[in-house]
Amino acid sequence: MPAILYYVSGHGFGHARRCAETIKLLKQRRPDIQVHVRTMANPDVFAGCDVNHKPVPIDRGAVEIDALTIDWRATLSNVRELMAQKDRLISDEANYIREQRVKLIIADVPFMAGYVAERAGVPCYAQCNFMWDWIYEPHTDDLDLLEFIRGGYRRMTAWLRLPFPHECAHFRSVQDVPFIISPLMLSPTQARQRLGISEDERRPVVLIGMRGGTDDRIIEGLKKIADRYLFITIGGQVFGQQAPCGPLRFWDALQICEAVVSKPGHGIVTDCATEGVGLLYPKRNGFREDAMILREGETYFRQQAIPLEDYASGNWAPHLEALLAQEPRQPASNTNGREFVVDFIESRLGTTG
Repeated sequence: MPAILYYVSGHGFGHARRCAETIKLLKQRRPDIQVHVRTMANPDVFAGCDVNHKPVPIDRGAVEIDALTIDWRATLSNVRELMAQKDRLISDEANYIREQRVKLIIADVPFMAGYVAERAGVPCYAQCNFMWDWIYEPHTDDLDLLEFIRGGYRRMTAWLRLPFPHECAHFRSVQDVPFIISPLMLSPTQARQRLGISEDERRPVVLIGMRGGTDDRIIEGLKKIADRYLFITIGGQVFGQQAPCGPLRFWDALQICEAVVSKPGHGIVTDCATEGVGLLYPKRNGFREDAMILREGETYFRQQAIPLEDYASGNWAPHLEALLAQEPRQPASNTNGREFVVDFIESRLGTTG
């Protein structure tokens, strides 16, 4: 049985989600392929993927105090700790790869995977839109740390470059990948029924998509404008009532919305770009990716920043009004990223034995 391995960042949700969606399609096509997943991401994301999953601290990501605040000092300290453990980690992972006869590695996007792949003698492909050295660079002058990260990426075979990338010269070969999306499980009508929303509802539907939910101050502010906007959550909450059939998946809920309120991570921006849903976003502190993907995403979806004080107080109305007053954009049509990556993996397994 051929075997591949995914090293997945535990940072946020988007890395694990897009890997899980690709793995599901791969297993549908090729149930004979054994897939190993090594990550600190929530294992629930990989439920139903038929994988050999194990939590492995292969990546440190960014330390989040809350959804909008990153502790950069703690983040860099964690990366230095990972560097100190590199010899043991590389040896242990390389031994595992040999024992399991893994033929190919996909990294989204732990840099340590490059060192492991080199030791194990198997090809490793980065699947991502950013590299961690680029994220950390504005927050440190530790050149040894940055060079160690870059060294891991340079040892990878190629970059499967997702939409909204930054410039990067670490890789000998680059292949552009279309948007990786999650297939919808519900129709718009079914999603509305799940939430108990009438087809006659005329208020703009706004999805509250911020990880960690909303506090009482925000909720009280939103109640004041509930006559103008219908706010929903993926947990199944519609303001003033509980959904009759329980929660929805994020992307099933998003399709019936005109706007989503969230920080601008790559997963959210991908959903907005492919569904044409407007994004109202409070700013994070110094996460370099945000400005880049927002700038590139302007082609595909409306977007509007909201000051932190207005976000925290639930004073969303003027910003939602400004967002929805913008001219609609044309959503992205290149959404076959899952198929692209699965085709790529199958072709490489054919040449690697």
